[in-house]
Amino acid sequence: MRYVFILNPKAGKGAAEQILYPRLTEYLEKSGLEWAIHRTEYRGHAEALAREEAMKGDPVRIYACGGDGTLNEVCSGAFPHPNAAVGVIPCGSGNDYIKSFPGNYDDLDAQINAQEVQADMIATDKGYSAGVASVGFDAEVGFNMTKFKRFVPGNTAYYLSVLYCLISKTKNRYTLNIDGERFQEVFLLTAIGNTSYYGGQFKALPYAVTDDGKLEVVAVRKLSRIKFLKFLKIYTAGHHLEDEALKPYIIYRQATEVTVSGEDPLAINRDGEITRSREATFRILPLAFRFLQPTGGSSAPVCAEEEKEPALQH
Repeated sequence: MRYVFILNPKAGKGAAEQILYPRLTEYLEKSGLEWAIHRTEYRGHAEALAREEAMKGDPVRIYACGGDGTLNEVCSGAFPHPNAAVGVIPCGSGNDYIKSFPGNYDDLDAQINAQEVQADMIATDKGYSAGVASVGFDAEVGFNMTKFKRFVPGNTAYYLSVLYCLISKTKNRYTLNIDGERFQEVFLLTAIGNTSYYGGQFKALPYAVTDDGKLEVVAVRKLSRIKFLKFLKIYTAGHHLEDEALKPYIIYRQATEVTVSGEDPLAINRDGEITRSREATFRILPLAFRFLQPTGGSSAPVCAEEEKEPALQH
């Protein structure tokens, strides 16, 4: 068995490079394992590295050392090679995927001895998603934040993007096709996924099961700005599917395929990776992903947790 660690040196505001890398190197040099550490240098590099390692054909465990974006790339590169399993050493701001797989992710012994569990994946026109994809307000915040980042720091860019989207992006007109059931309306947002959390703290899909062969779909119809502020607190806690006052605004389904299409380009989020397109299709791939769930262990964190970014930031 080979052990490969793909490390995003920018993750955790540099903690992945400054804290994780030296500790990981020290641990591996004493382990007697066959191992390698690769640093990413550009967007998409983690995917290319994971694919290269998986294509060697021998059993390999590939660990994404970063956030959900790094995990997304590693999953995309490792899939569909059956010899490759993917783990996570969390160093990002949200690390939402692992909230559905309890384990001691901060312990290297637990990581090396992790058990392999099968989980569903999502195939999209733009690539794969392991956790949650979304369209609408939240994706627009992430997409527009990159524009503001050219001129101001990250948190300021986020708040400017939220303000901009509150003014112009709370009413998103598009068509949803959920296993043939069609909705053509004005929406606030739509979340589609295998796991419950995204955006750092939002429990958007509270009933999600990672290995049931179904997509969870929650679409939220347009809300007034006053209702939006009340909704946000409920949505964060994951109680929106139970709230009687919200039922007229919520569409909840389980499905195997979802298509979103609009006359204007839509911001489309996949595990924090945001693109723009007039149409996107999301299709479930049952038990297509081999995930490494750590077992045992009790050591101190291997990577200092990054200061939490504001909600909705990808």
